[in-house]
Amino acid sequence: MIDVLKVDNISKTYNKKVKAVDQVSFKVTAGEIYGLIGPNGSGKTTTINMITNFSKADTGKIIINGLEGSSLKARSQVGYVPDELLIPDTLTGFEYLSFMMKMYEVENDHSRKELVKVLRIDHAMPLLIGGYSHGMKKKLQLIAAILHQPKLLILDEPFRGLDPEAVIIFRKLLWRLKAKNTAILIATHDLLSAQSLCDKVGIISNAELVEDGRIKDLLRKYSMNNLEDVFMSASGLAERGIEIDKVIGNL
Repeated sequence: MIDVLKVDNISKTYNKKVKAVDQVSFKVTAGEIYGLIGPNGSGKTTTINMITNFSKADTGKIIINGLEGSSLKARSQVGYVPDELLIPDTLTGFEYLSFMMKMYEVENDHSRKELVKVLRIDHAMPLLIGGYSHGMKKKLQLIAAILHQPKLLILDEPFRGLDPEAVIIFRKLLWRLKAKNTAILIATHDLLSAQSLCDKVGIISNAELVEDGRIKDLLRKYSMNNLEDVFMSASGLAERGIEIDKVIGNL
């Protein structure tokens, strides 16, 4: 399979002291869903920011579909849904999606019309985004991210704030995009969703990628039945887990 995203030994240090990301490397191939998992402060968001060119890596390389990751041509092949809902409140949903279509030179309006229907926000399209709920804004961002049929789709905590129906629809859309050979990178805390959705995962702990591979292989390697236990072991948190179990057991 084609490596759509190659992250090669990237590092990032803040204030010349704080190592946010330390020599992280991984690949995401076409038709693959890769989960980047780790606790708060582990380096997930910094890694995503470097891939999406919001932050520049101090060292290492990022290659997107064979192109330098910071190039305009590479970035035009990426769809991104951030955890932060950074969309203009003073535009209507229709105006925002129309703007995104023009920016990516998308002329066929069929996908937009179908997506707003299936995600049940067609009634809100004439309304200002400032009046949208969190879930409606997340849906709008997903639509905007996939209208141009990106080679690489990046999602940061995609299921946060969504109701169960929206989560189901999001999953089905991701599986459809995967079937169409889109490479998908998901940064998440939700290990249950990662295990059910992702083909491979990378576990980040203390700025380092401590584990990387197919979920079935990692379960076998650690002799575990679920990704949560693999995460605890690979992150060096197994003893902490035993301590937590003891405390809970004594309640």
